[in-house]
Amino acid sequence: AASSIPVELLSYVASPLNDEAHLKWVTASEIQSDYFEVERAGEELVFHSIDRVSAQGISQDLTEYRSIDPEPLPGTNLYRLKQVDIDGAYEYTQVVEISMDDTRWKVVPNPVEEGQNLKLIVETTVDQRVTAEIWNIKGQNMWGQEVAIWHGPLQINLSTRDLTPGTYFVVLKMNGKRKVQKIHVM
Repeated sequence: AASSIPVELLSYVASPLNDEAHLKWVTASEIQSDYFEVERAGEELVFHSIDRVSAQGISQDLTEYRSIDPEPLPGTNLYRLKQVDIDGAYEYTQVVEISMDDTRWKVVPNPVEEGQNLKLIVETTVDQRVTAEIWNIKGQNMWGQEVAIWHGPLQINLSTRDLTPGTYFVVLKMNGKRKVQKIHVM
């Protein structure tokens, strides 16, 4: 950084929401500010730019900024802001940390043809036991299986052989949490 940047940062927070990381910061005043570069690092501690947010330039009022990281890394995410002045001078904020659920999953295809298998793909960074279930809209458990997952992806085939056309819910239970995805059998 060349010189002291004339931006007064009041707060900078990050929070997980629906598998995204939501970042919010507030400035009290800005003089000659150009933009904020949002940078993210994982456990390897190498920061990469993920967003650029235009600054006010000159302001003596409270200004709130937001950025969303639509695909945060599994596990620990570190975020910092690089505040860049119009003359190119910059400085970094403190680092804020959030932990994302370290398990990602999807059910494909959706919708699915009656009798065709669904694939439940689970990716995790930790070894754990998970239970996959299919429930109908009446709240009845139609199918279930418990499996152990080791670090990495796992594919579970879900049979729709006994399901009539309609709406169902695939429920994934792990570590005391439940994740739900609606599926449609055609």
